[in-house]
Amino acid sequence: REREVLAAMLAALAKDGAWDVLDLYNVPEASCSRVWLPELAAERGWTLTDDRQVTCPIIRLPASFDEYVQSLDKKDRHELRRKLRRAEGTDGLTWYAITGDDHTHDLDEAAEAFIDLMMKSRSDKSAFMTDAMRRFFHQIIHAAHAAGFLHLAFLEVHGVKAAAYLNFDYNGKRLVFNSGLETQGFQSLSAGIVLAARLIEESIKLGYTEFDLLRGDEEYKYRLGAKDTWIYHVAVKRTSDE
Repeated sequence: REREVLAAMLAALAKDGAWDVLDLYNVPEASCSRVWLPELAAERGWTLTDDRQVTCPIIRLPASFDEYVQSLDKKDRHELRRKLRRAEGTDGLTWYAITGDDHTHDLDEAAEAFIDLMMKSRSDKSAFMTDAMRRFFHQIIHAAHAAGFLHLAFLEVHGVKAAAYLNFDYNGKRLVFNSGLETQGFQSLSAGIVLAARLIEESIKLGYTEFDLLRGDEEYKYRLGAKDTWIYHVAVKRTSDE
């Protein structure tokens, strides 16, 4: 009923004179909004633009992890296997995830641990983490946990957190929201790639169809086998005489 919902939204907006442009950012390539809004806007004589913004690499998940690894380019396949073998031989290495079903972990402590790794991973992420943004991460982790979507994963070596991914599991897909990495002491382990591979493996076992790495063209996404999809800025402009 997507068309019906979008039609009702435009009908409501048509009665409201307090707007000129409806701006929709980060619209996925396959969104029904890009299918139906052009037609619905044209019916009202409104103009619509549909501009590509940035890539959103996605891994389409096969039936098994072996099949996934085999799908990688020869060099990437060799490197991933090598890193996983090294991780398997690393004493004290474990990983775990806090999910919507998990009520044994303190979410605020987990949020702070994730934020700490996120800030360590890149200097721009450290500058990004204002007090307001820190509160936002706590709130979104609590909200996702309450809704059953949370998948907050940590990789540890002898209890020291080396990498983390904040994900949302929704509608048969795993959506990677952000990540963190300890850059001191674990460089040879490739902790971020190892944890990502384990998350992909788990997603396949759960029967998920996609591992969505969200916006951005960072190189590691393509080494993991992701392929580009795009997100769009859709803008609907009403006629000036309304």
